[in-house]
Amino acid sequence: KSWVKKWGAYLGILASIVAVPRAAVEAWNSIYQHPKFTVNQPVPLTIFYDAPRHAVTFSFPLYTSNYGTRAGDIRRATAHLSSKVATPQDLYTNESDFQFADDNNHPVPFPFQVPISTSKSLISSVEFRGSVLTTGAHQLEVTLKAGTSDPLPMMPMRFCFELTKDLIDELSQEPRRWLSTDCD
Repeated sequence: KSWVKKWGAYLGILASIVAVPRAAVEAWNSIYQHPKFTVNQPVPLTIFYDAPRHAVTFSFPLYTSNYGTRAGDIRRATAHLSSKVATPQDLYTNESDFQFADDNNHPVPFPFQVPISTSKSLISSVEFRGSVLTTGAHQLEVTLKAGTSDPLPMMPMRFCFELTKDLIDELSQEPRRWLSTDCD
């Protein structure tokens, strides 16, 4: 019977080692309430090119979740388009060049909120005006932020793709979707 008491004491100590840190984490989360965003990647990228307007629009699904202790807002959005060709091109945008829509294609005003324990699925697009597509390798980086400084986890979202002259001509007629745009 003494071995039962001995092992019971060991199990009690082990349980307290696990319970104390968990209680501390739960107490901290009840005091310091914050959103905790996740963004699913990779996602497909669709490119629209309006040659007469010199405008290129990139569209992609945005799947974000909030597993924090309070609702959070996506307040900032930036994008950077770069080409790695003989004459490199760097273009930048901010939230005024972004559009978001829900699954029924209804516009979602920016900034938007992601409630607690909820996933949000949006169709996102960003437009670069005054740009001419060039042949070669390109990279699009999209960064979303909850505030003014720190980007969301998994940011920036990177899309890499290669353009040829024939493909650019096709893009001016109809959009093109890339299912895999890995930058590795």
